[in-house]
Amino acid sequence: MSSLPFERAEPIPSSWLTDAEIYKETCERVFRNSWQVVARIDQLVQPSSFVTTDITGVPIRLWRGHDGVLRAMQ
Repeated sequence: MSSLPFERAEPIPSSWLTDAEIYKETCERVFRNSWQVVARIDQLVQPSSFVTTDITGVPIRLWRGHDGVLRAMQ
């Protein structure tokens, strides 16, 4: 971590936002190795309610079963 004052901080290079290799590494290091928010609990209150999404190209489905248990799969 840098010890420079915030006022001297510089933004990351714009190429980091569009580079395919950096995106791939970010997906591996950050998104696939940590918890990610898929839905809010109020979206899954009723049995058979579900949410689908995609996180870094991985499709995710989260649903509440008729038994009230919350389930997920990719």
